[in-house]
Amino acid sequence: MLLAPAVIMCLLLSLCFIVITGQFIHQQQLQRTSFVATVFDGIQDTRLVDQSLLNQISMSLLAVDGFRTVMLINNEGNILWARGLPLGQDKLRRVVQAPELQTSVCEMRRCYTRIPIKRGVKVILSNRNIGNTGHSILVVTDNYHLNILNYDALIAVIGTLALCLAVAVFFAQRFRDEITRPLVIIQSGVQKYSQGKFDSPISPKEGRYYSKLINSINELAAKLKGAQDNLNYSIEQTTAELRETLETVEIQNIELDIARKGAIQASKVKSEFLANTSHEIRTPLNGILGFSELLKKTELNPLQEDYLETIYESAKGLLTIINDILDFSRLETGKLTLEYKPVRLRQVLEEALRLQAPAAHEKKLRLLTIVDHDIPEHLLGDPLRLKQVLTNLLSNAIKFTNVGHILISVSKEDRADNQITLQFRITDSGIGLNQDQQEKLFDAFTQLDASDSRTHGGTGLGLAIAKGLVDRMHGEIGVESEPGKGATFWFTSILGRNPNAASSAGYLMGTLRNTRTLVYDCSLMSRTEITHYLRGWGASVTEIAVFEDIEHKTEEACRSGQIHLAVLDAQSDDNSFDKGRLRKIVDCLNQDYSIPVVILASPSLERLITPEMTGTHATIMQRPIFCNRLHQVVCEQLGIIIPRSDRDSPEALVERLQEDIRVLAVDDNPANLRLVSELLKEMHVKVVTVDNGADAIRLSQTSQFDLILMDIQMPGMDGLEATKRLRSSESREERTPVVALTAHAANEQKSRFLLAGMDDYLTKPVSENELRHIIDRWVTRNPFTQRTPSQLSAPPAEFTPAPTIHINKPVDLKLSLHLAKNKPDLAEEMLSMLLVSLPDTAAAIEQAMTDSNKLNLLEVVHKLHGGCCYCGVPRLKRLSEELDQQLQNAVEQGTPVEPLMPKLRELIVAIQELITWSDGIDLKELFAVDPG
Repeated sequence: MLLAPAVIMCLLLSLCFIVITGQFIHQQQLQRTSFVATVFDGIQDTRLVDQSLLNQISMSLLAVDGFRTVMLINNEGNILWARGLPLGQDKLRRVVQAPELQTSVCEMRRCYTRIPIKRGVKVILSNRNIGNTGHSILVVTDNYHLNILNYDALIAVIGTLALCLAVAVFFAQRFRDEITRPLVIIQSGVQKYSQGKFDSPISPKEGRYYSKLINSINELAAKLKGAQDNLNYSIEQTTAELRETLETVEIQNIELDIARKGAIQASKVKSEFLANTSHEIRTPLNGILGFSELLKKTELNPLQEDYLETIYESAKGLLTIINDILDFSRLETGKLTLEYKPVRLRQVLEEALRLQAPAAHEKKLRLLTIVDHDIPEHLLGDPLRLKQVLTNLLSNAIKFTNVGHILISVSKEDRADNQITLQFRITDSGIGLNQDQQEKLFDAFTQLDASDSRTHGGTGLGLAIAKGLVDRMHGEIGVESEPGKGATFWFTSILGRNPNAASSAGYLMGTLRNTRTLVYDCSLMSRTEITHYLRGWGASVTEIAVFEDIEHKTEEACRSGQIHLAVLDAQSDDNSFDKGRLRKIVDCLNQDYSIPVVILASPSLERLITPEMTGTHATIMQRPIFCNRLHQVVCEQLGIIIPRSDRDSPEALVERLQEDIRVLAVDDNPANLRLVSELLKEMHVKVVTVDNGADAIRLSQTSQFDLILMDIQMPGMDGLEATKRLRSSESREERTPVVALTAHAANEQKSRFLLAGMDDYLTKPVSENELRHIIDRWVTRNPFTQRTPSQLSAPPAEFTPAPTIHINKPVDLKLSLHLAKNKPDLAEEMLSMLLVSLPDTAAAIEQAMTDSNKLNLLEVVHKLHGGCCYCGVPRLKRLSEELDQQLQNAVEQGTPVEPLMPKLRELIVAIQELITWSDGIDLKELFAVDPG
């Protein structure tokens, strides 16, 4: 900053000096030229120039410093006369011929001045007249002294500039030292302060210009030292207090550990108390509900029926509260486990709707369902818990909806190779929820509002349990609502794809192809539900929203072709019903257009219109609409025969079996024992009862039973011990199914039952339908004890069991046919599907064994076991079943998979044997031959 202005100023001054010097030299040259011209102009006025005059003038000029040569030349550049230093002819000729040489021209070292002799002046040289035209006098001068002057000026400029710069550098250096040296000292002092060294303050004498700054820094350092001293004191004091606190915390931790152990013990006591309480409460409830159902079948007067219905509903309500409390307790402790078994989605929905339909009909609400057609019917998961979530959300929607409808929609979010994510939405037209209510909606024991509009009873556990169950299904749950605009509860669930179910493009899709239908419903949502199913099944639909338009729209539709079916809602509009008008429309459709009719009505309307529809081609179907039931009714009305893939119902099979089934019932409670006995007798099943485990073992060793119903908690020998002793005394071929009767929530205890040798369980209170299903599963359809109705109707002495299962054979054709209901095509198809999947299954098992991945092993083995259940492959089924159970235990208990490696290798060997057996075998020809 200091040198730059000085350098610039020196350069400017030097430049000015050089310019002035140059102008001075140029002025000297001009003056010399003018002097020469003046001298010779004076002699030309004499009109006579002779040699003596030229000599005289030239001697005068040459005597002057700087003049070099004077000569007389002609136009061609020839020298006529010359004095002074010689000038070369070539140089003379080049100078003379230069166009710029008119008066004077200068080079680096010389200047040439040419003075033409005027006309009329006579020039005489050596008494010889040389004429008076074309002659010039050339004067050559040196520039040495001018060049020396120029160099002197340049040297002076350089010297002066160097001196000025040196002086400027000297003062700049000193000024810089005065500025920066104190700053370095201050910086060093600040660094010491920053390191906590406050014992040597910065001296103010170090920099006279920075004395105020140094004093301020020293004051700041003094304050920092004081703050540091205070901080150190505080740290020491805090450390001492912390040491005391840590000692206190350590004591508290010991106390908390003792309290935690006590809480764990108390939790175990609570769980045992809840389980025992459940057992003690469910036991009398079992008798109340069971005998109430039996009493309903007797003749009662209306008042008795009313009292009985009150008793029955109260008992069911008490049972629901007990179940909610137990489910919530298991969710809190993390002991609630989910099953993984076949799920028929639409059947689960229908069961949930059946449970809630009476409450909805009482409030005149419509329950609607819309299920995407591309969702498979057969999935894997926990149907009971899925139904429980749906039931809780439906019950909540009905509770807070007074008019309108409740819609259940099921859609597919995403789909993997072996899993599918479904989203369930329950939308109501109720009073809605504000933001604060939504935030605490899923809290336990919480009622949203204590006002009259929210006084609907309940424990406040339904939604909390639903959230806990959805979390365990690896799904999400939420609500969308605004006050006065209803609410939509939604949740997602990840279900497995059933590998044993036949894949299809869509459920029942295409079964009504080329069918034209009319659909009337005054409610848009109800109409959408019906048309969704009909269009999904391939039918074309004409929608009618106004009752008076039915006849007119039918006439228009019939002009383009035959209408095959009409689906009508019984109500003319949302609030009115006229059975006479309905009968008139039905007659018109039947008689004028030959269109069969399906009438949709609530139970109360069905009772009114059933007599009115006598003699018509109309079928009345109750709401809510069930997908399978609607499809069945439509097909019946259209005369379409759809092959049923479902098995015969348990009720029909048990009715055909009549009294040929013998069941042993074991229970220490007389009421429960009598109830089970009465329910079995109602189904025409022979039953023998005992009240303890020891008698059950002795009786089973002397008599043959098709099924044993075993209570768990009994004095002396409990049900688990009795089952273990029973299994130890029987062979595999004579294995009797044992089903646990328990008042506990048995889902999480299922592993204990299976390890004890039990096959299934029933939770009290036991219903007649549950007993029918158990008998159907473990008596009529069990491969180990399975008998056809004709065999069961034979006398006991002549009874012949199902085909003997040969465990060591890869394939048992008789067993395959037996499992396929003696249908060779079905047996061949099931076995073929299994054989095709075996190579991939073996590779997946080997990969999972290499990775020691228990979850993958469990999934693959479970799928293999499911496929073996419907094929006659006894050895593979036995191995996969045992491994399935062992892998489940390993996953639940966290044990390593290495101990199961020999069993897994045995399973792979069995798979390879079955693959080898299938090579070169034509299954169609094999099953075409009588296996007997």
